[in-house]
Parts: sequence; C-alpha cells; structure tokens
Amino acid sequence: MREKLNRDHEINMNLMMALFEQLYHQFLEFSNLTTAQRYLRLLDRYPWITEIASYKDIASYLNISRRQLQRIREKH
Repeated sequence: MREKLNRDHEINMNLMMALFEQLYHQFLEFSNLTTAQRYLRLLDRYPWITEIASYKDIASYLNISRRQLQRIREKH
C-alpha cells in the first residue's frame, strides 16, 4: 500500500484531501461544543481513554485545566 501511495501521486493527494476534510469537519464540530460536551463526547467515543491517558493529558487535549476537568467529572 505504501509503495502504491508513493508511486501514484493522485491517489496520495486524494487520500490526503479526504483526511483533511474529515479532520476539519471534526474540528468544526468539536469547537461548537461546551467543554463538558467535548469531554462527554470523548468518553462516549473512547470509554477506555481514562485507562490509557492521564487526566492531565485529557485536560490538555480538551485545552482546559485539570481543575476544570475535575469539576466536569464531579458534575457528571
């Protein structure tokens, strides 16, 4: 697969554009949510996330402080 992508630049470009569109859509969708909604959506999509990532890392990903994340977790 890697060799085919390296040889066929049109396929490579189409793949990159599809990935970009997907990431951009997710970014727009994610940025319209409240912090609590983003956290709950993250847990809904990846329920095992707290087993592999620290709360510090999760807070960083959500672009909030650990204290804000703690408050959200206490409410939900």
